[in-house]
Amino acid sequence: MLSSHLDWLSQILEELRKLDGNTKLGCLGTSIAGTWLRAQLGEHLQFYVDEDVSRQGKEHLGLPIQSPEQVDPESLVFLAFPFPVAQKISRKFQDYDFEVLLPPNPLR
Repeated sequence: MLSSHLDWLSQILEELRKLDGNTKLGCLGTSIAGTWLRAQLGEHLQFYVDEDVSRQGKEHLGLPIQSPEQVDPESLVFLAFPFPVAQKISRKFQDYDFEVLLPPNPLR
């Protein structure tokens, strides 16, 4: 069980590290997952997105926290949640101009 979770986390990093260096990559939320991503990706992660207005306009680990409305249309926002949860959350952002990236589906 632990091995499959670690493999899944490795897949996430592998996919995110494959992105073009010009990709404006953000992460939804500043939770443990968002913090872990910053530690793993360093400068590849450029911003956070949070729907909580009390967090917007601040920084987390040196990166700006933006509202969904502030995200540049050319950006990619990673949803750092288990796949089924990320899939549901992604529907909230379907009318925004930025692209949403889901984590790998561990059932595939």
